[in-house]
Amino acid sequence: MKRRRRMNELAMAAAVAMMVSGFNMGAMAAEALAAEQISISECVEKVTAVTYVGDDGEMTESYVVTVDDAAAIEGLTKDQITAVMEQTNRETKEVTEVPVEIKDILVDGATLTIELTSPVSSNAVVNVNAGEKYDLTFTSETAERENFSIADFQALSFMGSNGTEILYRMRSGSGEKQPLVLWMHGSGECGTDNRIHITANRGATAFAEYTDDAYVIAAQYPESYHTPFEEGEEKIMEDWLAAYTELIQSLIEEGKVDADRVYLTGASMGGGLVLRYMTDYPELFARVVAMCSRGTINEDLSVLEAVADKPIWLFHAESDFVNPSVNSKEVYEKLVELGNKDAKLTIFSDEDLEKLGVGFSHAIWAPVLNDMEMMEWLFEA
Repeated sequence: MKRRRRMNELAMAAAVAMMVSGFNMGAMAAEALAAEQISISECVEKVTAVTYVGDDGEMTESYVVTVDDAAAIEGLTKDQITAVMEQTNRETKEVTEVPVEIKDILVDGATLTIELTSPVSSNAVVNVNAGEKYDLTFTSETAERENFSIADFQALSFMGSNGTEILYRMRSGSGEKQPLVLWMHGSGECGTDNRIHITANRGATAFAEYTDDAYVIAAQYPESYHTPFEEGEEKIMEDWLAAYTELIQSLIEEGKVDADRVYLTGASMGGGLVLRYMTDYPELFARVVAMCSRGTINEDLSVLEAVADKPIWLFHAESDFVNPSVNSKEVYEKLVELGNKDAKLTIFSDEDLEKLGVGFSHAIWAPVLNDMEMMEWLFEA
């Protein structure tokens, strides 16, 4: 009775916008409100976006709607659910709606699962509507996210002796004295939320998916830096790397990590961190992978003498216009000059990128992280 009275009140108001349990109820025509509707939005307790980390970042494959009254979703069918994704033209800023195909729905008591035919970016705005009979409208922006790719990654923090805090995610290994893989993220994932750096791409999750028998850590760098460094940036990096090293040493001392099997990896800004980290702490790492790196050491390549015998694999796209490929070429050439027989360099041509489906020449981390040859090489040591 309370719901029927509420619907009548809405009909008298003709079209209003309300927020019910965090979901956007759009304006409705008076005649639709007066129809025989079942108001799901009024009894929604939670909407969860079920996500995973893919090559293009965090992707949503389904939505789970939990209600406090199972009768509200009883009889709901797939044909009554519609979904559209908002797309914004970068130049004109015009927003258009693209249909999102619903693969199936499952009504199980007080839970409604809406499965999408193809996953969509979790950053995209998706509007879901249950049509005229069932009053349910929500947007992806207000849905909680449940990401099964990072379910095993604990959100942790470590305070270095220099007062620098390291925010990081860690997937534990399956036993004692396990290998440790470090992932250094790009500039778009800097900050303090301790999440975006592990969901923006498969940088950390790729290694966790490759093997259960390793610790995997992705630490979040606080802010981006320039090359050459601007005022204060080099000191921030030095302090951060020092604190990070203390964290790694603590895991080794606790018997969790094998000191002879610590692997350093990263891309873009993180690739620049990799180059700096490996030359500042050369004894810490068994193998190194750096992708599309910033030139953090190119002004003084003599620092590479510290890693003249280190297995290092550099990846870059020839036409990278964010971080030029000369960054990796110069490092490789210097390593060869120093007699490093374990250095490797892979340069992707435009033709290579096209075959791999990479439309943005800087973003080579996707094919590299999917490369089993790289994975096997990394874990050889």
